[in-house]
Amino acid sequence: MSFAGDQFFKHDLMRRYVYYFGHLFDSMVVQRYDSAGTRIQSIQVPIAYSPKEKMLVRVREEPDLDAGRVAMQLPRIGFEMTSMAYSAQRKLNTLNRYVKVVDTDEQKLNMQYQSIPYDLTFSLYIMVKNAYDGVQLLEQIVPFFTPDWTATINTIPSMDITADIPITLQSVVTEDVYEGDFDTRRALIWTLDFEMKAQFYGPVKTSDIIKKTIVDMYVPTLNTTAGGTSNTVIADSEIGTTAREHRLTTTPGLTASGVATANSTRSVAYTTVK
Repeated sequence: MSFAGDQFFKHDLMRRYVYYFGHLFDSMVVQRYDSAGTRIQSIQVPIAYSPKEKMLVRVREEPDLDAGRVAMQLPRIGFEMTSMAYSAQRKLNTLNRYVKVVDTDEQKLNMQYQSIPYDLTFSLYIMVKNAYDGVQLLEQIVPFFTPDWTATINTIPSMDITADIPITLQSVVTEDVYEGDFDTRRALIWTLDFEMKAQFYGPVKTSDIIKKTIVDMYVPTLNTTAGGTSNTVIADSEIGTTAREHRLTTTPGLTASGVATANSTRSVAYTTVK
């Protein structure tokens, strides 16, 4: 059994959100200076989707600084998504819909129901071998989170749906990973926790455009109250059996100026509405 029936769908939203988060930190730079204050080196810090434990293992596998092989070049940035939770506070009416005319058939509409809010938690790990590199990177990040950073993401390109996705900086923690003698590699790790307010969407469904509405009017039973007042009502037992008195047919449309009209002779194609 599938929630969407036989319809397979995917929007790659998780991939978009992970890429969006990582892209914020993919141009970080650390600079080194000599004793006179002259810049002698500028390092672009690499970033990868990697748990902190994996980064530490890479360091511990080659603890000897004099070895010929390189365990891992520092500084380095890693990040991972650690959890996701439903956000009831941001929930909107499920019956709200997004609609778009099908590009290949103007007589059909693509429809998608209201998105569902989830909070995604990300952890960013800054690993350095000296404290000055770490504070340089930290000072390039925290001023832009006050406490959040918001960007507009094209969440569902096929439906032209965009959403503002805030990322909030929740906490900053530092730890000094150092074991062994003075020849053993040392690693300082800054851990920054973020919360992303994401949106997820269901499948896109296609339906015909409503071109006509029909309303049937029925003759109710005439009831007289004790005071002599007459009320015209349809009893529950008469629903579906009462004769139809009148049928009202309406063709919705728009005039050339964009005003709604039920007169089909005044309606124009939606592509000509200004």
